[in-house]
Amino acid sequence: PTAAIFATLDAGPVIILTRGDAMTEQMDRVAALRERGAVVVDAGSNMADAVRALLPFEVSSVLVEGGACVHRALLDAHVVDQINLVVSTRRLGPGGVPAFGTGDLRLRGFAPARIEQLGPDTWMEFHVHGHH
Repeated sequence: PTAAIFATLDAGPVIILTRGDAMTEQMDRVAALRERGAVVVDAGSNMADAVRALLPFEVSSVLVEGGACVHRALLDAHVVDQINLVVSTRRLGPGGVPAFGTGDLRLRGFAPARIEQLGPDTWMEFHVHGHH
């Protein structure tokens, strides 16, 4: 899977954010990633620090594909401008996992800016910036 990531280096840098302690504890892995062309950056200790770590690279948009803990942490850090949510008719796993972890997301307070049917699924776009 990582070979595909490094196949895109001609389109722009591969920036990997991680914690500083991971960088020192896993120096061999960091060196191997850097040898393949990745830029490995200390992302600090929270999601707001991680977003700030991207500023020197002039990153203006980030697509986050992660689990509930990652999404919840980004929302709690107030660094989300937009949520693109695909609501599927299928469940993943025996009981399903809440998309944003524990806590009340209150998506009901946001009016979708766009809704589009994608076969049996629904794409919903929410503008979040300034809406805490």
